[in-house]
Order: sequence, then structure tokens, then C-alpha cells
Amino acid sequence: MWDAFFEQLRHGGRSGSLFFLIIAGTAIAAFFGPVGLTVLLGVLGIFVVRTCVEIRQQQDRFDKLGRLPPLASVDLRVARTKLANSKTQRLMAEQAQRLKTQRLSARPASTLRLRPR
Repeated sequence: MWDAFFEQLRHGGRSGSLFFLIIAGTAIAAFFGPVGLTVLLGVLGIFVVRTCVEIRQQQDRFDKLGRLPPLASVDLRVARTKLANSKTQRLMAEQAQRLKTQRLSARPASTLRLRPR
């Protein structure tokens, strides 16, 4: 059971690490009693304030950039070509998959071989 739990945490990436830190912090706070709980809440408060400040700084940087200038005609042409190629490749892959499933479903039942148990 614990192996599956830690495997899930490993696949969770940052979220798994954050979860583990919260569990460990809660256990430490419970071990040290009210003082530990106060320290845990203080650390959590500092983390929340720091995160809010960073978000605000990112918003300020974005506002300072202002509106970006329009793309040149050459850049627009290149972007359109790339978009058209990506759509074409995706549609061709979907069409190949559709044809493959149609061939499998169109096969008569008499040609299907069943394995005896």
C-alpha cells in the first residue's frame, strides 16, 4: 500500500512534494504541540504572502511590457504556413486512424479466428 502511495506522489511531481511537505509539517507541529502549530501557521502565512507578492510582480512586469507590436507580413506568412502544416498533419493522422478502424470493422465475422480455450 505504501509503495503505491509513494509511487503516486512521485508521479505527482511538485504537487506530490507539496503534499508530502504538508503532511510532514503537520506531523512535526503535532509533535511539538501548540508552539509547533504556531510555527507551522507562521511558515504557511509567509509562504502565502510571498506567493501573492510574486504574482503581483509578474503582473507588473506584464503591464510594463505594454502592447506588443503587430507581426510583419513575412512573420504572419510563416505563422500561417506552420499552422496549416500542423492542421494537415493532424487531419492526416486522424484520417489514417479512421481508415484503420473501418478496415477492422469491415472484416466479415467468418474471417475472424477465435482461439479455443
